[in-house]
Amino acid sequence: KLPRWQQDSITNILIDIGNSKHILPLDIKEFLDDVLARFSNDPLDKEGIAISSRSFLMKALNASKNDNKLMNKIDQLQAIGTPNVWVSHMHMIRIIGNTAGHPNNAVRRVSPDDLLSILMGLKEFVLAWPRIKTMID
Repeated sequence: KLPRWQQDSITNILIDIGNSKHILPLDIKEFLDDVLARFSNDPLDKEGIAISSRSFLMKALNASKNDNKLMNKIDQLQAIGTPNVWVSHMHMIRIIGNTAGHPNNAVRRVSPDDLLSILMGLKEFVLAWPRIKTMID
């Protein structure tokens, strides 16, 4: 069970994402909805949320698992002027997702605090979509 402040933070960020996600293309928005739905499960599947969030970024950025494509795509966002904090949060999703996807090689497990980082990264991805779209088109 998460502390009340974390539950409230998660709820508020989910509302913010819900109010902003209409700018995403339908296929990406549906994929995001699948990720966000995982936050309503009790208990929270932290690893599942982390892995699906990383998969969302891969799909939305047209990246693959090979050759550090996701890392490179996120770095390209910085090159087109996406604020550093947004890029940092997207890298955080990538790293936490890697941690969850490869637990035997991980130094630590996914924590409840990581869920807030993931949500902030997803929120910032949605806010950055107009810039991201120009990179993908």
